[in-house]
This record gives sequence, C-alpha cells and structure tokens, in this order.
Amino acid sequence: MKIRVCIPIRERSSGRAISFIKKAEKSADIIEIWLEQISDIDLKKLIKASKKPILAKGGFDLLKQAISAGARYVDLDIGERDLAKKVRLLQTLNRRAEVIVSYHNFQKTPSIDELVRTAKRVYSAGADIVKVATNIKKVSDISILLELLARMDGKKMICIGMGERGRLTRIMLSVAGSFLTYVALDSRHRTAPGQYTLKEFQKALINYSCL
Repeated sequence: MKIRVCIPIRERSSGRAISFIKKAEKSADIIEIWLEQISDIDLKKLIKASKKPILAKGGFDLLKQAISAGARYVDLDIGERDLAKKVRLLQTLNRRAEVIVSYHNFQKTPSIDELVRTAKRVYSAGADIVKVATNIKKVSDISILLELLARMDGKKMICIGMGERGRLTRIMLSVAGSFLTYVALDSRHRTAPGQYTLKEFQKALINYSCL
C-alpha cells in the first residue's frame, strides 16, 4: 500500500513559501500551506506554484478564498462556530475540493468511545474527511487509534499519533488506512511533535518494512 505524503509549508512570505513548495513537490503527494503565517499572501500564485494538490490551512475567511482559488483540500478546525454551515459553504464554492475537519488533542488520547462520538459528529456536519490527532503516551493509545480507523471503515480519515512515542504511528496508521501522513522537509519545517523529516521518514519506512 502506497502511503500518501503531505508536506507542510509554514513560511512568513509568499516568495519563501513558493520556494519551499517547489522543493516539496519532488517528494509530496499533497502540499499543505499554513496561510495565516504569510504576511503578503497571494493565494492564486501559491496554489498555482505546484501541480501537486494543495491543502490550505487557516481561518475560515482565508479558506473561503483558498478553495475558490483552486485549493484541492481545506482544513477547518472542529472548534469553529456553526461548523456544519461553514462546511457546506466551503463545499459549494468548489465542488471538486474536499473539506477536512480537524480535531487535535495535545495532552492525551481520549477513550475510543469519545473519539468515535467526535468523528461521527464531524461526519454528520458534512466533512469529507475527518482528521484526528492525539498525543501518544502509552502503547494502548496506539491501539485506540487503530480501532478508530477500523470503526470508521469506508470513510476518509486522517489519523495521527503525536509525540515521540507516536512517531511510528505516522507510518502504521497510514498502512492501516489513514488518508495521509504529514512529513516535514527538514527539522526546521516540523509543524507537530513527533513529525518525521523526509530523511527520517525514508529511513523509518525501510525499518518498518523489515518488521
């Protein structure tokens, strides 16, 4: 099974972002752009800078502009007010694009029942893809995320274990069916705890295949 790699770009200017987008497209299947970090944002140039699909991350107003400009995916936080209404609006702006709704828990991995309820609530709000990222503190946390993927079988889900103890899940969960995994260009470009760099990811893939 091929693992879909998403490389995040978090820069403060459009020029620097485009420069790193060019570097990322050699290895990425999808490129994520953190829009709120960019001071001189030019959405059309950013989205057209690569032939690879663009995943736009930011506030709702920026996501509306990004999806209209051609972003293939947009990432909306689960904490947004009127979530279902905003998901529907984004979907009407670009019928080919997909709306990801993200849930992050940087402290722990909640129980399987809590995560299932959260995921079902987000799918009910109309999300095309649900993203669940939790902090891994013990082995049983990994089992919870694997079970979550299994219970959501047939639906698109991004499932990530954060932190050093969750590193291997960034491969394991993709093999189990997670829609994508995030991989940084280098250590400076990490956007979450435990995220592999490209070099680390390539090495980890070899080690994983030997298990």
